[in-house]
Amino acid sequence: MNITSPTDACLESFARQHRLSPRETEVLRLGAAGLSKPATAQSLGCSYHTVVTHWRRMAVKVDVDNRQQVLIALSRATDEGDVPFARSA
Repeated sequence: MNITSPTDACLESFARQHRLSPRETEVLRLGAAGLSKPATAQSLGCSYHTVVTHWRRMAVKVDVDNRQQVLIALSRATDEGDVPFARSA
């Protein structure tokens, strides 16, 4: 089995654990799906700087330094069984 992407339950659990806002959770969902910060901004209809601010605030809440580390924390939470990932055969 290969890890494909986090499920909605995975993201929601991680978001609750780290007290992410609904908008931060949506930014995380798009980032986990592989969207860049500019693409996320376009998808959400907000500015690039707003997306950067969301990532910065998420990093503080997750106690890491940047966007990549937030995504790694999400992946590690999944690897440790804290948060389920969708798997494909």
